[in-house]
Amino acid sequence: MNIFSVFHTNEYDSAPLLIREDNVVSVGEFKSVVKTHCAYLKNLDTKNIAIISENAFDFAVWFFACVYSNKDIFLVSDVKKSGDLSLDYEIADSVLPEKDSDFELVQPDFDSVFVHLFTSGSTGKPKHVKKTFSIILDEAAAVFEAHSSVYFVKKDLVRIISSVSAQHMYGLCYYFLLPMCHFDRMIMDASTVVYPSQVNVNNCVFVSSPSFMETFQKYDEKPANPPLCVFSAGAKLKQSVYEYFEKFCQVIEVFGCTECGTIGYKNSSLEEGFFCYKGVCVSADSNNCLVVESPYFLEDRLVSGDIVKFDKNNCFIPCRRNDRILKIQEKRISAPEIEQELLKNDYISDAYCFKFDDKLACAAVLSASGADFALENNISKYFKAYLLDKFDIVPQKWKFLYCIPKNCAGKTDADKITEIFSTNLSFPVVLNYRLSEQTADFEMVFLKSSNFFNGHFNNLPILPGVVQLNFAGYFIQEAFGIKINTEIVKKIKFSKVIKPQERVTLSLAKNGKNISYTFKKGDTVCSSGIMEEKL
Repeated sequence: MNIFSVFHTNEYDSAPLLIREDNVVSVGEFKSVVKTHCAYLKNLDTKNIAIISENAFDFAVWFFACVYSNKDIFLVSDVKKSGDLSLDYEIADSVLPEKDSDFELVQPDFDSVFVHLFTSGSTGKPKHVKKTFSIILDEAAAVFEAHSSVYFVKKDLVRIISSVSAQHMYGLCYYFLLPMCHFDRMIMDASTVVYPSQVNVNNCVFVSSPSFMETFQKYDEKPANPPLCVFSAGAKLKQSVYEYFEKFCQVIEVFGCTECGTIGYKNSSLEEGFFCYKGVCVSADSNNCLVVESPYFLEDRLVSGDIVKFDKNNCFIPCRRNDRILKIQEKRISAPEIEQELLKNDYISDAYCFKFDDKLACAAVLSASGADFALENNISKYFKAYLLDKFDIVPQKWKFLYCIPKNCAGKTDADKITEIFSTNLSFPVVLNYRLSEQTADFEMVFLKSSNFFNGHFNNLPILPGVVQLNFAGYFIQEAFGIKINTEIVKKIKFSKVIKPQERVTLSLAKNGKNISYTFKKGDTVCSSGIMEEKL
């Protein structure tokens, strides 16, 4: 049953709608909050409302309020990027009291409410995509029809929890609209999910992404009570991760994009091809690029940047992307081809190439053997020589990171990588790391070739204190997903010097808004201090 079709009535006010902080919120309770927000939106002159709420409950409130106020909805996860598109909207970020309002809810015309989304591709500006709300509701219905006979037939409500934001097409459809369009069969859990240890997946449907699922495998986080199934989308799921999850539940890999919407799915790691969702027809053009005809976008047909082939059952098999072609020194370079070549090397576990300052740059993650190799060799020089055998243009700028940054949609975060390269600071080689909700440990080595050892000091190079503070702050923000006040560091102590090539461990502990850091060599403390979260 579609809650958007009956929300304006009182018939289902006692029915459960979603879970907030382990408490079930009824339709009636939720409605009273939405009415207050509707009354606020009614007084705004603009028709365009941007929802930037990261909290799933707040997102749901604003989304309902926009629909029943007949406002166009802009789903904005990156205000800066969407601002570059010069779009006119009002940001819905006011904190409103949760009390009854006399605003009268009237069922809107779903064809007159538009939802505006933005691509989160790894290069270039985001693309603005516009869809009617009725189109997106039809898309959620198609997803339900494809999977309902297996996962949504229980007598009790099936809980849906997600590590993916509803700001993007995948999260909007599978995490938010799927349970809202069938609230008599499913219930949305609005819990914030950041770490695998936070996820109570018992007997639920888990909406996730490859990058988050890889964390489960890395730390061998096998839930004591497995989920009914896991949905994964945003990038290709590694075969090893697929097989890891299939030991305790079924994994459904979803294929789609913001422009085309949901396209297809596959139910097993043994399957190569994707089945199309209801109403979707796919083919290939003369360049073997995927052509999509679907009721889930406004255009008649769209051509994707994915090169595909078809199996004997006419299921489509994505082969590679046909974009991210970079022009450097008047030559066109395929970034994915260089990345794939690097991944063939045993010293690399992940890589991302891009154009930086008119040169080809590469952010790479070393494997365990690669990290050991880097301790004795000039690793960037080695990889330049390795690639020159196959490419005319090879990366001239390198950073070796502990992981390739991802955004909330599981896509490569190109902006963050560019920011890292802009620091012009050599990064340590991270040999091992462990993350949890309140603590983190990074074992690392600062290579003797690092640029901050130059002149500090010529005859006895040591790691500068300012560099220690910089990387303490950097790894705090990476580990806990927070911003810190870099101008305030309390209880700073420097007790032992850190020399090039020495193995040190950076230990972090979060206590409220304070995060303590300690650099150690074995059991010997080299430096420590406390940084503060920027609220």
